[in-house]
Amino acid sequence: MYSIGLLKYESKNKKLKLIPEEAKVVKYIFEKYANELWVYRKIASSLNTQVLRQKMEKDGLKHC
Repeated sequence: MYSIGLLKYESKNKKLKLIPEEAKVVKYIFEKYANELWVYRKIASSLNTQVLRQKMEKDGLKHC
């Protein structure tokens, strides 16, 4: 696996292939920062909340 900036790539047949899940996060960050004028702390908080929610759902826990 390789990384260029925030994006991670896989090497397949000596060609770099973008990892879609990583690209979604970068796109989300860019849209919030550039289009909605969110500051980095708000973006980080939002991403942390989403990760926590996904983890809780994976573990079968309910969130408020």
